[in-house]
Amino acid sequence: IPFIVHFHGYDITSALNDPVYKRELTKVFGSASYMIAASNYIKRLLIMEGCPKEKISVIRYGIGTHQIKPLPWKERLKTPPSILFLGRLTQKKHPIALLYAFSIVKGRIPDARLTIIGGGELEMEVKETIKKLNLQNHVHLHGVLSREQSFPILNRHWIYAQHSVTAKSGDQEGFAISLAEAALHEIPVVSTFHNGIPENVIDGETGLLVKEFDFEAMAEKIIYLIENPEIAEQMGKAGRKHILNLCEPELRISKIKELLYKSCQ
Repeated sequence: IPFIVHFHGYDITSALNDPVYKRELTKVFGSASYMIAASNYIKRLLIMEGCPKEKISVIRYGIGTHQIKPLPWKERLKTPPSILFLGRLTQKKHPIALLYAFSIVKGRIPDARLTIIGGGELEMEVKETIKKLNLQNHVHLHGVLSREQSFPILNRHWIYAQHSVTAKSGDQEGFAISLAEAALHEIPVVSTFHNGIPENVIDGETGLLVKEFDFEAMAEKIIYLIENPEIAEQMGKAGRKHILNLCEPELRISKIKELLYKSCQ
């Protein structure tokens, strides 16, 4: 029976630490009809692990937009400068680096605030870091929320920030869906040059990117957008347009359907 395999970030990064998995993966490369990668970055990793280039198809995630209605920027700017992160509190999303960046932001812009939505293995360390940096009155932790609960909160913020890095285990992000969802809300993204993120966020056009672990640079990018709200608005609107084109669900469906038909010929 012909089959197709879809690869995410973990599948071609830290999963390779398991020798049995790595050996079986070589068999998959030979027997599967096609491989689907969510980004060109993942495609390159697959090629370097021995997957035939002609078997790999880059197909972006499809993101439904029917429930995403951006708040007009004139309304957004009536609130104090605000940054939001939405995701699991894990090493590869590095919320600790984000907190250190925000501490610098708060020192320059005292009324700035940070919202974190999510839970995970670093939750206690996040809370301890907030206390250590004296950010208790400036950081709001919501815990784990559904998309329906998260989006109205996200929509009220100025900037989306996520400091993605390669974890000690080697684990990496794939395409980073939350960044794309923020862009659909017309919110500019500040993140890192990591895995498929530069394909998701166009540096200087739909957001701003920094090197992994450079929380000082992240702080400067956030401050720049807060001090230049007209540029933040421009990047946010450009980001929505970019993701609408890149992550159109019907396009994803048609491309996967095409591969399925080809695999059965």
